[in-house]
Amino acid sequence: MIGTKAALSTVALMVAGLSIQVQAAELNVSSYGGADAAAYRAAYWEPFEAQTGIKVNESLSDGSIGKVRSQVASGHVVWDVAQTDLGNMTIGCSEGLFEKIDLTGLPVDDLLPNTISECGIASEFAGTVLTYNANVVKEGPTSWEGFWDTGKFPGKRCLRKHPETLIAALLADGASRDEIYKLLGTEEGVKRAFRKLGEIKRDVVWWESGTQQIQNLLSGECSIGSTWNGRAADANAAGNNLKLVWQAGYYLQWDSWTILKNSPNKEAAKQYLKFALDPQRQAEFMRHITYGVANEKAYPLIPETLRDQMPTTKEHLQYAVASDAEFWLRNGDELNAMFQDWVSH
Repeated sequence: MIGTKAALSTVALMVAGLSIQVQAAELNVSSYGGADAAAYRAAYWEPFEAQTGIKVNESLSDGSIGKVRSQVASGHVVWDVAQTDLGNMTIGCSEGLFEKIDLTGLPVDDLLPNTISECGIASEFAGTVLTYNANVVKEGPTSWEGFWDTGKFPGKRCLRKHPETLIAALLADGASRDEIYKLLGTEEGVKRAFRKLGEIKRDVVWWESGTQQIQNLLSGECSIGSTWNGRAADANAAGNNLKLVWQAGYYLQWDSWTILKNSPNKEAAKQYLKFALDPQRQAEFMRHITYGVANEKAYPLIPETLRDQMPTTKEHLQYAVASDAEFWLRNGDELNAMFQDWVSH
């Protein structure tokens, strides 16, 4: 009898231990840190941990694909879910570094176009938008053609030192949003963009960081320029008066949630994706940072004043030039080299 009781006690302990092990499941997430991480933490990570009991461990990513490669190659995968930009997600997916997303059980019916790819689901959207300081310019340009009009709008204008600015140049030259990548994929189209950009080259102040773009507009370095919508919204929250001109056409890009290949917590990762796609959670994310989300049902849950600042409302999406990862992978390095050389001469 004693032996039987001991055996039963051992089984009970094993079951208890198993239960504890399940409850103590973990999820390792990586992001770019800063305001992004703060918003993810408030909207997703802490509520997910509280609801499921799954401990969420945060890591900082520099956004490069190298760390993902090294983890997968070594067999020591320390990130389960990673914030990944569109280009690196496309590269990583082709190299087998990410799990293919199984959509079974995920609430995907209400997601925006371009939200789901083979290896990722969009986590946030941002736009590079024509912007002007309304404290300096009472009636700013309403199009990129107007932005290029140095007679009507004299003075410096600030643009990103990046080949994405060629998109604005083509829009200013009368190209439609739908033909941008077709044009930039041809020698003549690229020449056309640089030719148009050359018209205002001496009037341009180039920016290379989010901080710089806003400082330029607020310091008087320029009164009109291009900005990331989230940075402009932050500046306005601090009492400034920057106007975003969505209807001019803007460059839309996004990051995605990816699951690393052979993630040790794959089931918890999928559970997290389902949780993070909930419209209530996504609305909460937008309350913490002015970036758009994937679920259309999240937008009615936030105030209209906040919706007006988002790049992914129906009203704004009609003016978007969405990022094309395949195009930039094929042409990005060459265009960037050409652009940087052109700017320096």
